[in-house]
Amino acid sequence: MSDRLRTLAAVLLLGTLVQPVAWGVTFVDADATGADDGSSWANAYTRLGDALAATASGQIWVAAGTYRPGGPGERRATFRLRRGVAILGGFAGTETAVEQRDPVANPTILSGDLLGDDFERWANGHFAWANVLDNSWHVVTAEGPEGSGVLSGVVISHGAGYGPAVDFSDVVGAGLLVRGAAPLLLGVRFDGNGGQFGAAVGVLDGSVLLVGCELVHNYVDIGAGGAIYGDATSRVLVVTSSFRENASIGSDFTAGRGGAIATEPGSTLLVDRSAFVANFAGFRTNLLGQQPTRGGAVSALGDTNLVFSSRFVGNRAHLGGALDIAGLGIVRGSAFSGNEAHEERVSGLAPAGAGGAVMAAGTALLIGNTVGHNRATDTAGGIYVLGEATIANSILFGNTAAVEEPTLRMQIHHATGAQSQIAFSLVEGLFAPIPGEDPVDPADVPGSIDADPRFVLAAGVDGMIGTADDDLRLDAGSPAVDAGHNGLDLLDLDGRDLAGGPRRKDDPAVADTGVGPPPVVDMGAYER
Repeated sequence: MSDRLRTLAAVLLLGTLVQPVAWGVTFVDADATGADDGSSWANAYTRLGDALAATASGQIWVAAGTYRPGGPGERRATFRLRRGVAILGGFAGTETAVEQRDPVANPTILSGDLLGDDFERWANGHFAWANVLDNSWHVVTAEGPEGSGVLSGVVISHGAGYGPAVDFSDVVGAGLLVRGAAPLLLGVRFDGNGGQFGAAVGVLDGSVLLVGCELVHNYVDIGAGGAIYGDATSRVLVVTSSFRENASIGSDFTAGRGGAIATEPGSTLLVDRSAFVANFAGFRTNLLGQQPTRGGAVSALGDTNLVFSSRFVGNRAHLGGALDIAGLGIVRGSAFSGNEAHEERVSGLAPAGAGGAVMAAGTALLIGNTVGHNRATDTAGGIYVLGEATIANSILFGNTAAVEEPTLRMQIHHATGAQSQIAFSLVEGLFAPIPGEDPVDPADVPGSIDADPRFVLAAGVDGMIGTADDDLRLDAGSPAVDAGHNGLDLLDLDGRDLAGGPRRKDDPAVADTGVGPPPVVDMGAYER
């Protein structure tokens, strides 16, 4: 499936009410000095809010600059998306076609810093903020079917869901609150928003589709979803987007959950070809009685959770250093490197420091993934299984756990009553004897091997595992090449591996040890 078809399918699944926009352009430029009627760049509106009020359909072109939804004391002011209206940022103020804009060179910033006096500093997964209690509760709002608009090429920053809230929605979606709507976001950057649930995007009884977006340095305190939060009736779809250094912080008896994304039971989550780097779920303080944090990058508790072809690097939490997944959870073609489940002074039913890469509850289907060099301070440096898991065409190697010695349990460990099926996978220590236990019968793990997968450069050029340049591709001579099972290579959306190459490509220097007509799929997320 091509990228174009993939995005179209996601839009249809989302059920978005957005209509095509081709009915004229309204211009906005904070520096314009003309008639202030939006008819041209020279006569552009100087305030985005005025353009939104005057535009029933079409496109709003917004030049570089900083635009605030209100003035001092107007915390309830917000930019409201409208059905049939597309807000497009990134213009210099001279363009005659959308293709001429450059959002990087011409940043269009929608800011909740109403007084322009914020101070912020990011350090070790924490924000140091000042002067934010007078910021917008929500910089942008999409509410009801008429709020299902399009937003593209803008930066949303400094929304602050803190203070004496009137209702729950006040502390949800400081950057963008979606309530009963289905907006489409294309190439939007969320940078430096703070709140309690979904500092960048909060979805209540609605849907959102993000394509090519970037979410960085968003922060929730005593809540969930450092960047995105979805309630029990939400649908969250994320395609080709990146999440970096977002954080969900717990305090006292409230656990932080989902450093980048958190969803509730009943919701639907789809993540496709996206990257999660150095996100964090942790404590603001370190007190007895606190519950373990979950999902350093993603905590997906919904009924259906799909993660395809995505990278998780250097994320941290107490349980599920990168991913905490429940319900029906399908993870396919993804790579996990340098994530960590760490232990602090916590109390809870599950041990802290478990599942360095993944904590899988419910029914988990894990296909064609590479889980390498993750770490847990207690158990299961790779995958911690709480329910039922099927692991196929995958690699688990180099994962470590500080407490347990058997190598196999460092790769995958089961809670009491949990179970998994493994097939055509490379699992370090799979057949090594464990004192007091029967050895694994090869017949119970068909096609599986215990060997060094020969990663190209697990620690990357910088020599540090858990940074963005970690390289878990397969090098020459890897026993994982042409060793998978074509019949187990399910849910391949576009025939590509994680690096963008063909999903099945024969290596003529390697004898096929897998199953299926050539080319036989490799184990792991990358095809050599």
